[in-house]
Amino acid sequence: MRRRDEHGSALLLIPATVVVLLVLGAIAVDSAVVLLAERELSAAAAAAANDGATVGMDDAAFYATGAVVIDDGRAEAAARAAIAARRIEGVELGRTLVAVDGDRLTVDLEGEVRLIFAAAIPGVRHRARVRSRATAHAEER
Repeated sequence: MRRRDEHGSALLLIPATVVVLLVLGAIAVDSAVVLLAERELSAAAAAAANDGATVGMDDAAFYATGAVVIDDGRAEAAARAAIAARRIEGVELGRTLVAVDGDRLTVDLEGEVRLIFAAAIPGVRHRARVRSRATAHAEER
């Protein structure tokens, strides 16, 4: 049985539920923005590592000794050119590190992405840092 003083108490829960759903939706959207930025950065790092290892392979050393060696200068230039040519949506690219170690080329990328809904909340960071690392291994087949 319903008491007389309980009439309309469920009506107060509806605005609270709407606010909770809006906050959860905002968190989901900002998380998706960060995930997409990580995927874009990862794809760019992998492409740069593959391009650098392919273009940077020292043909003279390979034909002379049969050893697979990556020329540091050519590999780094090719990797940086691949990163510059690729448009990374929504990510402000920061630190870019290209390292060659024998027959391996590693590309480290770091950037920041602007969050959509977090910017509306005072005191909350408006940007998220994203990082990615890719390594390409040049080997004889």
